[in-house]
Formats: sequence, structure tokens, C-alpha cells
Amino acid sequence: MPEDKKITRMGDGHNHSALTIRLTHDGDVIVTISGLDKDGKPSEATIEFCAPFGGEYHLRTIKAFYLLSNAIEKDNKDKKSPKRYKGRQ
Repeated sequence: MPEDKKITRMGDGHNHSALTIRLTHDGDVIVTISGLDKDGKPSEATIEFCAPFGGEYHLRTIKAFYLLSNAIEKDNKDKKSPKRYKGRQ
């Protein structure tokens, strides 16, 4: 069984925000936004989109997140990208 894949991209803001896309082995997509709340405490929100064969139909949305995850991977590998944007795993 293939492993899940997790891609993270740091935001440009000052609250240490990050977008993480997890592509699961069964085709689901889990998106997490993390950062610091107004009090400086860690905060996180997650949403899951199920693959067509196991849940609701979000074909275009799931495809868009796969495309976005590929773009994030390329940006994270880009040598022109500042160090703080390399992403975290």
C-alpha cells in the first residue's frame, strides 16, 4: 500500500502560518492551515475531501489540491526561494 504524502508551504505573514496538504494512500485530501492565534498560541484548522470511491464527489477540488501540492513541492525545491519558505515536513 502506498504511503501518504504530506507537503507544507510556509506563508508570507508574520504569524508563522503554513498550509499543509496530505494526500492519503486511498485518494483523500486533507488540508490543514496552521499558525498562531492573536494571543500567539498555536492554532490549526483541518478539512478533508474524500475520494469518489469512498465518500463524496469532489473530483475537481481533489484534482486542484494535487496540482497545488505539485506546485508547492516545486517552490520548496526552488533555489531562488528564501530559506524560510522551504517548507516543513
